[in-house]
Amino acid sequence: MKVAPIYLTGFFKSTFGILLFVIGLLSVSGAYIAAASEPRHFWMTYLVAFIFCLTLSLGSLFFVMVHYLSRAAWGVVFRRISENLMILIPLVGLFFIPIIAAMPEIFFWTHPGEAMRKLLYLNTPFFVCRAVFYFAIWTGFSVYYYRVSINQDKTGETGLAVKLARIAPVGILLYALTQTFAGIDWVMSLSHAWFSTMFPVEVFSASVISALCLAMVLMTFLRKISPMFRQWANLEHYHALAKLIYGFNLLWALAVFTQYFVTWYANLPEETLFYIPRTVGAWHSWVPILVFGHFFIPFFLWMSRHVKRNIIASTLVALLMLGVQYLHWYWMIVPSVFPEGLKVGLLDPSVGAGMMAMFLGAFFWLLGRRSIVAYRDPWLAESLSLDNSVH
Repeated sequence: MKVAPIYLTGFFKSTFGILLFVIGLLSVSGAYIAAASEPRHFWMTYLVAFIFCLTLSLGSLFFVMVHYLSRAAWGVVFRRISENLMILIPLVGLFFIPIIAAMPEIFFWTHPGEAMRKLLYLNTPFFVCRAVFYFAIWTGFSVYYYRVSINQDKTGETGLAVKLARIAPVGILLYALTQTFAGIDWVMSLSHAWFSTMFPVEVFSASVISALCLAMVLMTFLRKISPMFRQWANLEHYHALAKLIYGFNLLWALAVFTQYFVTWYANLPEETLFYIPRTVGAWHSWVPILVFGHFFIPFFLWMSRHVKRNIIASTLVALLMLGVQYLHWYWMIVPSVFPEGLKVGLLDPSVGAGMMAMFLGAFFWLLGRRSIVAYRDPWLAESLSLDNSVH
């Protein structure tokens, strides 16, 4: 097969991304104006959308670094998708700025007299400084990996892949530390008396699952609009990607169940205050959706080799997991401020879909500037000849 760059053409190259971004911006802006009488509802929904978009970029950054570290050639065909998702971290950082301005509406520990025992950590100046540090680390690694990958398309220098593999251990270590504390700051601190050592594992696994599921959905979309990409991204890549998502979904389920079981067994007030409104109160009806939609249905469907090798079926499972993952973050975040329940209306999908439209609009705009496949990667030939028959 002839190896050549593959580009988006026509509407998808020049207009699609900009159109998505504008629609998303209007949707979020309209929701903000409409929510003038209930600003706290808007900001909690905004935080959910922000966290979801952040996990898509962070999970993609992790996948790219692990891809180079392990020299796993099978993912080269669609790695550029993950690279264009991770490079959106600066955009997600811009989404975070309004959260800083609205901190009193979101985080109760900013109110006088709250969280006095944790004041050394939970105070606004230190909170903002930590956020800047997190985004600086994530942006630095994502930009570096992206630029080197693009440069490899120009030069064909095989040593660049080895160079990225060598710095991956440092990147993964810093990624683990920063994502752990970012999850504590932006989600766990909503219930500032609650703590869990399993929570960072849940955040990490959820990030990777969301990023890989979105990569699969986008791969299917690109196959539809690009005949050349359809020849390169085949059933073998779907099979391998589905297996990876399947494994991380088991890790997510283990972290979620262990966290709940230990809390239930210990029965300590400072721990149970997180679960009581979510499993006994007004939000308990969400639990079956999360359990079956995020674990049991994907678990049994992707257990089958036939489903993993069916593009439509695998894409539908990935879409299901993306949707339920968004509900998972909603269930994790919103009850911290609205434990008595919240009437979900048009505001919620307007903010969530709007921010995702801006996120994907920026993705397609960037993707239209470069080849959608790293066509001079030294492992591309091995990726094109991927065969899962022996696995």
